Amino acid sequence: MLITIFNAKINKSDVTLGFSEVLLVVSLYFNGKWSVWNPGYGLKDSIGISFEHSGFQISPLELCVAYHQNLSSVLNRIICINLEILQLSKITIPFSDYKKLTENEISWLLLDDVIVNDENGIKVGVDKLWKEVENVKNLTQKRSR
Repeated sequence: MLITIFNAKINKSDVTLGFSEVLLVVSLYFNGKWSVWNPGYGLKDSIGISFEHSGFQISPLELCVAYHQNLSSVLNRIICINLEILQLSKITIPFSDYKKLTENEISWLLLDDVIVNDENGIKVGVDKLWKEVENVKNLTQKRSR
């Protein structure tokens, strides 16, 4: 079963996901908790989701992640094939996760205080990060650490 939520107002009672379902959403974000929302309605209409007690996958057009301690633990549940906008903020991730997130033709990438480490825990240089996203149209990097 495939559940699609694009440009429609979402009622919290409408989202009950089973083990093999894929949720297509406009935006998936994490800032202390995972939520999906439609940008046309604002954050008050967002729906909190949990990856813990189900096997569903989610396919966002936009992914915004801030302050996540272990993105690797849920990355296998996020389908990145439709990802157009990626915003990462105040996190450290392995290079393998960065490659998965940027493997498709994203059009907009924002890295705000993001550290990407290789398999040995060594910080990856910005030149190597940019090689993974050569076709991105809008690229922004901010650093404070």
